[in-house]
This record gives sequence, structure tokens and C-alpha cells, in this order.
Amino acid sequence: MICVVDASVVVKLLFPEPGSAALRRIVADGAIFIAPDLIIPEACTAAWVRHRGGRATADQVQDMPFRLREVLSHVVPSTQLATRAAEIALLLDHPVYDCFYIALAESREIELLTADNRLIAKMADSRWQSLLQDWDRD
Repeated sequence: MICVVDASVVVKLLFPEPGSAALRRIVADGAIFIAPDLIIPEACTAAWVRHRGGRATADQVQDMPFRLREVLSHVVPSTQLATRAAEIALLLDHPVYDCFYIALAESREIELLTADNRLIAKMADSRWQSLLQDWDRD
């Protein structure tokens, strides 16, 4: 299975927290993850925020770009998705950066795996609902 993942999923994969075990099972089942290149600054920022809160080491922050290479099979340039992401953001009334992930899933006709409850709620009542991958979040 190939699916789009966002930073919320990558963080759960790389830092133990609720939902991590379910995601590790998905990986063990052979899932292939792709994402827009936007995931790099988002995941690095998430690691930095964890560090500031005492939940990650400086090494974990610095290793995040390398860990992303282990998790992601393919990273798509945001420039290829920007126009559609902006359109989706206007239609959903949701921040554009999240809509890059929707745009990628839509363009590849594959599911989006996210742990972002706000994004899930926005997509649940929209034409993009079918793109959401249903997974056990523990």
C-alpha cells in the first residue's frame, strides 16, 4: 500500500506516543509512505518543539532529516502541488500547508494517513473524505 503521510504521522512513528504502535504495524505490513517536501520543515519543527518541552534530545532534532529518509520512500516538490493546495484550502477553509498533503493524495489517487484531528474533521464532511485512511489510533 502506498499512501501520503503528514508530519503528525512521522512524529508518531519516530517518538513513542499514543498511536505509535498502530503506525508501526502499518509499516510492518509493508506500507510505502510519500509526502510533499513540506514535511521536512514540519517534522523538524515538531522535533524541535518536543526538545523545548523536554521530550526529545538535541540529537533527535538534528537526526530528524536523516530519519525522514528512513520513513519516506518519495518526497514530492511542493511547487508541483501549490496551485491545487491553495484551491483546496479555499474550499475547505483550512490552512494551505495541510492541503498540500490532500493535493498529493488526490493527484496520486491514494489515501492520506494523518493524525491531525483538525484536518480529519475538515476532510470528514468534504469531497476529500474518501482519501482519509482509517487506522486504529490506539
